[in-house]
Amino acid sequence: MRASPVRTSDAPELTWLALPSDLGDFALVAGPAGLAGILLPRPGPLPAGVHARWPGARRGTSPTLALFAQELRLYLAGGRPGFAGPLDLGSATEYEKSVYTVTRTITLGETRTYGWVAERAGGSAQAVGNALGKNPLPVVVPCHRVVAANGLGGFTGGLELKRNLLRLEGAAPHGQTELKLPTTAR
Repeated sequence: MRASPVRTSDAPELTWLALPSDLGDFALVAGPAGLAGILLPRPGPLPAGVHARWPGARRGTSPTLALFAQELRLYLAGGRPGFAGPLDLGSATEYEKSVYTVTRTITLGETRTYGWVAERAGGSAQAVGNALGKNPLPVVVPCHRVVAANGLGGFTGGLELKRNLLRLEGAAPHGQTELKLPTTAR
């Protein structure tokens, strides 16, 4: 699935930086209102992926990018439970923002189902999946922690990256693909 370009209403000038990791290269994108996007590791050159989603973004740094780069490095090293910097969700609908807010309550090492998020944000499990598929801030808005009632579900970064992020968080026994699913299958 190819992601649509993201247009942030509050951040006309976007800056991005690359963050290499053992899982692949991430790109962080920020504007004046906060972190506007994260591009997950993917095949192909990182700048092309950034410019496809955030046309006009320039490579550089900012205090927001420096903060989130440090937080993401700590998270990927297994030592950071959350992200505290400002977020720019100006391009998200009110429903998407509601889904993202609920999703951010899922703590490190836990998984919840699409139905669980739907019960709290409104809508259906499918609507939650659609909203999370548009999540411009994966990892920070931890959509990888949302799973189907009968398995992993989807993830824009691919299921292998979803498994790796969940393993990193302790949601899957080391070296296994079986994940600890929520106790309720909703």
